[in-house]
Amino acid sequence: MTVAYLPRNTRPIVSAITVYAPGVVFQRPFAGDDSAIAGLDDATADARRPPGDAPPAPSPGKRMYQKGLQTLTWKADDNDGDRLSYTVFYRREGESAWREMKADWGDSIVVWDTTSVPDGRYIVKVVATDLPSNAGDRALTGERESTLVDVDNTPPVLSTEVARQAGAIHLLVRARDAQSAIAKLEYSLGGGRWVAVYPVDGTADSPDERFDITVASDADLARMVIRAFDTLQNVATQPAVVR
Repeated sequence: MTVAYLPRNTRPIVSAITVYAPGVVFQRPFAGDDSAIAGLDDATADARRPPGDAPPAPSPGKRMYQKGLQTLTWKADDNDGDRLSYTVFYRREGESAWREMKADWGDSIVVWDTTSVPDGRYIVKVVATDLPSNAGDRALTGERESTLVDVDNTPPVLSTEVARQAGAIHLLVRARDAQSAIAKLEYSLGGGRWVAVYPVDGTADSPDERFDITVASDADLARMVIRAFDTLQNVATQPAVVR
């Protein structure tokens, strides 16, 4: 007796999403898959694989930094060995509507240009489907949401005031940021080396920090430049005395 049957399709699972530090990106590596042949489309390459063999996950290449970009990777599995494609969505914290970032995406890594959205905290959702290996009425999906993603592409705001006390010149600086904590403040005299300054309270750990710089003379004050960084490496630079 011979029996023919169609196995029941199983749902793909997105088991983890990794959110890298803002600005961290990876150089595209050389293809290491024997079926990754130049000029051969994914559907044909998928058909030539032995049954049950899933395409290997891409391995990140050289680590680099590009401001304004956010890298996310995820791990997705299908017990049937089906080829998966992904749709990536995002929404701002406190909102309910999801916006599409990528559709019909074949990789398990995506780089988001966060300069296209306002500063804030966001959630990213990855939806995996096994549609590339199944008929439309049999395809199934699985999904997962990321942890909160901080988006901050706006530099701190600097304000200064000059105070004179007992013959000493003090440059009082206030550094504020709407989204992130202030990481550090530095000053330079006439294009010289940058000198770090500690906040008045001793620790740079809040979005609003105050600094007190003792200046030797009015001539030094006139050629002093200050700059402040927030924790996401946005930087604001300006003369000590803004005229």
